[in-house]
Amino acid sequence: MKHLLLFFITIGLLSCNNEKILELPEINYSSISKIDDISAAYLFYNSEKDSIELNRKNLISTTNWLVNVDKRLSLKLAIPQITFLQNKKKNAGHKKEGAKNYFTCNDTSLKTLGFIEFTETVYHQKLVWNT
Repeated sequence: MKHLLLFFITIGLLSCNNEKILELPEINYSSISKIDDISAAYLFYNSEKDSIELNRKNLISTTNWLVNVDKRLSLKLAIPQITFLQNKKKNAGHKKEGAKNYFTCNDTSLKTLGFIEFTETVYHQKLVWNT
């Protein structure tokens, strides 16, 4: 019985350590403060590996997408994932006319969430050749 109790306590402690922290960028003012019909994606910063973790399990192609990007991420890590999400939505089988992509941020003037649209933004990446 003691071993079984110790097993459940160990599993409980290990599973509680999966908390992720997302630090949103701050802006002074956002003209968009409310969006309906949304799905969210999260780009988390992994400080142990200096890498990115994309959580896109709840994205529905017919909704407006809110992309939450941790402000600690470098553009080198974030842009490929953002481009991946844009392409995924463009190539989705089911689409809704007018559904857009937005970055979330902390609007310091209103002290609430603000949104920046990036639906049609095109990102260019410079190729670097290692010789």
